[in-house]
Amino acid sequence: MKKIAIGIQDFKKLITDNYYYIDKTKIIYNLLISNNYYFLSRPRRFGKSLTLSMIKYLYMGEKELFKNTYIYDKRNFEETNPVVYMSFASYNEFEDVNEFINEKLEIFYDGKIYNLEDFTKSFNIGTLAKKIYEKTGKQVVILIDEYDKTVLTHLNNKEKAEYYRRFLSCSIIKTLSPLSKNF
Repeated sequence: MKKIAIGIQDFKKLITDNYYYIDKTKIIYNLLISNNYYFLSRPRRFGKSLTLSMIKYLYMGEKELFKNTYIYDKRNFEETNPVVYMSFASYNEFEDVNEFINEKLEIFYDGKIYNLEDFTKSFNIGTLAKKIYEKTGKQVVILIDEYDKTVLTHLNNKEKAEYYRRFLSCSIIKTLSPLSKNF
C-alpha cells in the first residue's frame, strides 16, 4: 500500500519507499529543455527541495526512479552530467560558511560523490564549474537549495546578515551570470 509523503525532500526515497507521487516531470522536462538559468521561488513546504532532488537524479541518470512518469521515455538517461548540489537547509549558526560549504557541498558524477577540495580549494561556483568541466568535458548542473538560510539565520545581527548576503552574491549569483551554457 502506498504511503502519503509528508516532509519527504528526497525523490529517491519518495519512489523507493512507495510514497504517492503526482507526476510533475512534464513541467520539469519543459523547464530543462529550455537550457536557461532558473530561480525557483515558492512558499515554504511547497516542494522546492523535492524538485531539485528530482533534477539531481535526472542528470545523474537514475532512470528507474522515473518509471511511470512523463519524462521516462523522453530523456536519454545514459547521458549524465556532473551535478553540484548544495543545500543550506542544515546551516544553523555555523561558525564559518566556507567550512559549512566544504563539509556539505556534494558533486555527483559517474556514480561517485566528490567534495569541493577534489576540484578547487575555495568556494567560487564559477571556478568550480570550470574545473569540473575541464575534468569531465561535460556541462555542469548546479543546484543550490535554501540559499537564503545563511542570511535568515543571522537576521538579528545585521552585520553578519549583510556579510552573508554579499558572500552569496559574489560566490554564487555574480559568477553564474557570465558562464555560457557550454563554457
